[in-house]
Amino acid sequence: MPPEEARRVFRQIAGAVGYCHGQGVVHLDLKLPNVVVDAAGTCKLIDFGLSLRVRPGQKLRRCWGTLAYLAPEILLRREYEGPPADVWSLGVILFYMLTGRCPFRALLRSGMVRRIREGRYHIPDHVPPRARSLIRSMLSLDPARRPTVEQVLQHPWLREGEEASPQGRVVSLHFFNM
Repeated sequence: MPPEEARRVFRQIAGAVGYCHGQGVVHLDLKLPNVVVDAAGTCKLIDFGLSLRVRPGQKLRRCWGTLAYLAPEILLRREYEGPPADVWSLGVILFYMLTGRCPFRALLRSGMVRRIREGRYHIPDHVPPRARSLIRSMLSLDPARRPTVEQVLQHPWLREGEEASPQGRVVSLHFFNM
């Protein structure tokens, strides 16, 4: 996907996830198949089957979802907070949108698990430097070092070409009710 298109689409996805987090909801199964685009080009989040309502700082222990998008703390079966796990998944989504492939590729499931746990991936040179910076921050092995969705939305790469109104940034959020 061209970087400008990826930026436009990713802003919508991250904006919808940010709205959910603001309502105390974590998705926990963010992946490209759970994003649909309508005829007008508006992204919508779907499949809230694994989502949970959480309180700030609440620790989770559930381990399910789609392997390629799972945060390492989930694979390590540690207690974790939902929002940073969702941010990890957003990092995988953005990587995929800009490269056409998963960051943690391996022939066997065990190899993929090892790569995720170690945070081993390579961002191709054709990905813009600021986008690489954003991906690296979201795919930080330490959940405490990952940005919040609000911080992701303020990243310089995502702000490039942004249309602003006199009141500030306007984001259109669309997602299906849970």
